[in-house]
Amino acid sequence: MPIHHSNLNTFALDVTVKNQNKKNNLGFTLIELMIVIAIVGILASVAIPEYVKYTKRAKYSELILSTGKFKTTAEVAYNMGITLSEINSGESGVPPAITASTTHSEVLDSLTVTEGVIKATASSNYDSSVYQLEPTETAQGLTWSLNQSASTCLSLGYCSPP
Repeated sequence: MPIHHSNLNTFALDVTVKNQNKKNNLGFTLIELMIVIAIVGILASVAIPEYVKYTKRAKYSELILSTGKFKTTAEVAYNMGITLSEINSGESGVPPAITASTTHSEVLDSLTVTEGVIKATASSNYDSSVYQLEPTETAQGLTWSLNQSASTCLSLGYCSPP
């Protein structure tokens, strides 16, 4: 069957149109890219502050954990018959107070025990917030509770009541 000249022109025209459509469909339009960038920007504006808050709270747990040895030694002293008024930093087996010059922590600035009350103060990077534990005498020994009025870490979101 012979090829007619009119069929070749139609074929060439079809191929040309198809190639132009392929060229037009490559990539994204400017408006599509701008929408994607706007969405990413909105997500980042929410995510970054939350991430900073999360990392500060995670690092603040170091301060909370550092009160553990002071709680334990205060409980041992109390169980040995020492009254709460005699349980102080550096006495009755309780470790000496931690100060800014003796700590190697970027979170903890000071930690003291006074009459059984444990008070940890954070560094200025953590708004010099306070975490204060109060002992309560029970038949089983001491129980600890967070003094919510003295603990400024609560309002800053660094700690929560135990």
